Amino acid sequence: MYEPENYIDPTMFYKDLYPSWLSLIEQGTPGDILEQVIKKFIWYKEPLLYQITTAYLFMSQKWCKVNPILFSYGLPGSGKSTLALIASFLHNQTHTFSPGDTFASVRNALDGMRWLDKERGLERDGALLAWDNIDSSTLSRDPRLYQLLLYGYNRQTDRIQIANQDGSGNKTYHVFCPKILSSVEALHLNNELGELNRRMLVIPHQKTENRLKSLQDYDWGEFPSLYFDFWHNPDNCQIYVSTKKHANNCCFWDLSESRKHLCLDLVTTHSCIYQLPVKQSIYAIQDYFTFSDAMNKQVNILEDELREFMTNRFIDLERLKCKALKHSDVRDFLIRLEREGKCEKHEIKSHKHVLEKLGYRKVSEGWVKI
Repeated sequence: MYEPENYIDPTMFYKDLYPSWLSLIEQGTPGDILEQVIKKFIWYKEPLLYQITTAYLFMSQKWCKVNPILFSYGLPGSGKSTLALIASFLHNQTHTFSPGDTFASVRNALDGMRWLDKERGLERDGALLAWDNIDSSTLSRDPRLYQLLLYGYNRQTDRIQIANQDGSGNKTYHVFCPKILSSVEALHLNNELGELNRRMLVIPHQKTENRLKSLQDYDWGEFPSLYFDFWHNPDNCQIYVSTKKHANNCCFWDLSESRKHLCLDLVTTHSCIYQLPVKQSIYAIQDYFTFSDAMNKQVNILEDELREFMTNRFIDLERLKCKALKHSDVRDFLIRLEREGKCEKHEIKSHKHVLEKLGYRKVSEGWVKI
């Protein structure tokens, strides 16, 4: 029998085998350092997305009032799971969540990682939901999962209560924290998730061969200190509070009140970790929404093209007394849209949601009118 004091820790041996994550970066602000790490493994077509993602990963539920939901969207192999793992490493979380996790397991985990004490009066830093590879069926399987996301973005609405089995009253769970969702499905275009989508920051991922292959090739043992040293520094916390007050009263905002409310803590975090004037951080968030709105406008182009194509084809089908448009016909049309440069591949991938919005349903024979 070996006693606990004789335990051999595998991490102590692997530590000497793999290079430290510090070998990936040059010195800079906390924001600069984390951004360098993300850039080593993930490629975004829009450079601004690195700053948005970096600031989001640095957010702390302990100091924030509102956390938008970061939605990583893209094809398999485009770095969505990698981002979730980087976030988990940074926040010192032991795992990412999967589509198979139940409402109770997610709820209990978020509440459990929230507190330092049994009386639940002292909040810890680092609570994080990194929920990888979900789709619309994940949220429709149990409506409570959708509600957890919907209300868990705001500190004031994050309480979930259930009755104790012994009838002694209600038990309260708190689910407010940064939340990173990832999917190959265009959840942000799903009309049934409209309330959730208004709380999302959509980050489109692209595949590339010019990034490092695996996080497992590096030792991440000291990586959480980048995050926790920042939030355990009283000077940084004081700067955060004063910066947030200044940002809230700043005259440089050119966003709707709802978007300002959604991103005030994100702007504040961005300013603090990059050590930038509040004005520059506000402009960065506004530039993100300019990019996001343009991305949505491109989706509208896909919608317009599909509307015209489907209308004309179904006129032809009705003359032939056919009820379904072949899958291959739709596929060929989408290929032509991409080849002609009217829509990009990741936008075309959302065609199913667009067609359903236009009043069509996919069946074994093809697409039919609802």
